[in-house]
Amino acid sequence: MFELVVNGERAKTQAAIRGHSPAAELALYITHGLLHNLGFDDLQPKKAEVMHRLEDEILRHEGFGPVYDKN
Repeated sequence: MFELVVNGERAKTQAAIRGHSPAAELALYITHGLLHNLGFDDLQPKKAEVMHRLEDEILRHEGFGPVYDKN
């Protein structure tokens, strides 16, 4: 069993900076944490690229659109 803790206030602030909804930013945090718990790593550039691409794929599938990489 694991626990995820996310910062809703930071999500709200970052969403405004990054140009998407606070819900999308919060979904990114939750997705990111879940992927870490599944063994994904973003400390090395190649692994980070894979992880962030998967985050956006999941978030698109859930209706948020790309959140990490808006390109």
